Amino acid sequence: MADNKKSSSNSKTRKVVAKTKAPSSKINENSKKSKRSQQPTTQTKIAAAAKPIAQKKAPSKKVSVVEQKQVSLPSTKRVSTRTKAVPVKKVTVRDERFAQEIVTLSQFKKKQLEEVLAELGRRDRKLKALIPRVEGGFSLKTKDTDSPFAAIAEAIVYQQLTGKAAATIFGRVKAVFESDLCPTPQQIKSAPDTVLRSAGLSRSKIVALKDLADKTIEGLIPTLEEINKMTDDEVITCLSAVKGVGVWTAQMFLIFRLGRLDIMPSGDYGVKKGFSLTYGDGESLPSSKEMESFAEVWRPYRTVGSWYMWRAIELQKAALIICRLSAIPRN
Repeated sequence: MADNKKSSSNSKTRKVVAKTKAPSSKINENSKKSKRSQQPTTQTKIAAAAKPIAQKKAPSKKVSVVEQKQVSLPSTKRVSTRTKAVPVKKVTVRDERFAQEIVTLSQFKKKQLEEVLAELGRRDRKLKALIPRVEGGFSLKTKDTDSPFAAIAEAIVYQQLTGKAAATIFGRVKAVFESDLCPTPQQIKSAPDTVLRSAGLSRSKIVALKDLADKTIEGLIPTLEEINKMTDDEVITCLSAVKGVGVWTAQMFLIFRLGRLDIMPSGDYGVKKGFSLTYGDGESLPSSKEMESFAEVWRPYRTVGSWYMWRAIELQKAALIICRLSAIPRN
């Protein structure tokens, strides 16, 4: 009996202890939760970390003048090294302008042209040897024009004719309108084909002149002021839209009327022949693609290189005359 009482009392005490312990575990769990809630979140950590950074950056406003100079020195050094690394200023500016294809011969003085020739000589040894052989040096002469219409109309008349024959026919065309000047677009448009034929113009040239007149009246052919602001490619595209006017005619207009210095008339027979004499055997002619590919070495002065190819033909003709004269027996 005594043992039963003891066991029952022990079980009661255990239950009491268990009951007393339970609230403590709940308290512990609640305390843990409260501690977790009191722990800083990620956002609070970032905000707390940002405060000292901001506090550290604030004193930078009070940097002394000496310190500011020391900080700014590296940036100034970097800028200065970049400017020193750029090539000679004149050449760079000239190349940028040529890339825009709006530079004309009239913008270059004698000294600048000498620089161009020297630059071409450094790039092309054979051209360097040819340049001093041309008497008088580079002397491309441009011809003034009142309008693109007048220049292209004259070019149409001169197509596939010798200079003398073309000048005679063009003079007759002017005489039809009783003037020493090129006819106006309105005059060409209203003139009967029979009248123009009587002046010596072929049917194909009459068609070309009338199409040029129509496009000029419609405003598709720009004025001289407008065309001077156009790039080489724009001028070629615009003029070659006229019937009977091809890329070659447009290129000749750019060279000898506007004085553009980066034109490569790769289809011109004279340029090809001069190239063959200077770089080849003097007999076989290069293709247009071969000419364009080689002429990249002349860029942005391809007009100058082309001009010297024409001079190479003249030099050959002069050499042949000298050979013939020397072959004549002397009494």
